[in-house]
Amino acid sequence: MRPTREQIEIAAYHRWERRGRSHGGNHDDWVAAEKDLVFGLNYRPLVRYPLDGPPVLFGKAEAGRMRRRCRFCEQAEPAATFSADPPALLALPDNSAPRAWDECDDCRATCDASLAGAFESFARSLLGPTPPEAIPLGALKALIRIGTSILPTAELHHFGDTIEWVTNPDHDHDASLLADLGCHVYRPPAPVAAPFVALARRVDDEAPWPYLLVFLATPRLIFQAHLPLCNRDEDLDETGLRGPELSMSLGLGPDHRASLCTYLPVSRPTPSQTTRPGRVGHEAATALASSSA
Repeated sequence: MRPTREQIEIAAYHRWERRGRSHGGNHDDWVAAEKDLVFGLNYRPLVRYPLDGPPVLFGKAEAGRMRRRCRFCEQAEPAATFSADPPALLALPDNSAPRAWDECDDCRATCDASLAGAFESFARSLLGPTPPEAIPLGALKALIRIGTSILPTAELHHFGDTIEWVTNPDHDHDASLLADLGCHVYRPPAPVAAPFVALARRVDDEAPWPYLLVFLATPRLIFQAHLPLCNRDEDLDETGLRGPELSMSLGLGPDHRASLCTYLPVSRPTPSQTTRPGRVGHEAATALASSSA
């Protein structure tokens, strides 16, 4: 679904008002308004968890039972073990973030070993003097893994292939299967005051957009990707499929501006590439938050 010219005009006018009615940004207002309308007409928020507020234990309330079952390997207690205090999904310096109740210790360890280091290195490189032109598959899998971790249980049956793919540590093989994936990376004009992780769900199955998008907002960078291999996307061509780009505007008055967005395609890993264990995004999020000080 595309916005009409009248809808864009109204949204751009409101944006001009938010900027304190300062002149000289008519084109930017129009472009940003159109981007946000495309997203708003085609997606609705599904879940959103703050990364710097009181910890949220997701997965437990929906289960309606005290016996834990892992959403990734489907093993239940006592065949699988679960941490009494589940690790944070993403740890900011205050260690306050959503916590995974329905992820077993073995699946968490596998994720840490194969994905965490890749995401950490990628996030650090984005803040370096020479940002990368592609995202390693391991780093992209880490982001998509976050999306599958916070999926409401009612949505899990749409993503069986996604979960199997994201938990496969053979990145060389997977890169050849889904080489057209990628990730939007936004550099906001001001630090994100309330970091979050969120999912947005497509409104109309006839729309040429992915069914589900995952967002990870840190103080300095915002990541966006879609969850591939969803059975709700079977009628769409996965080649080049990506979610709509947003303006991600921040700032007050004349400083209200859109984020700088770059779309990074997935890079093919080489046999020499390795990842080291660690929490998904722990050091990366710490580095990002520290750099915003």
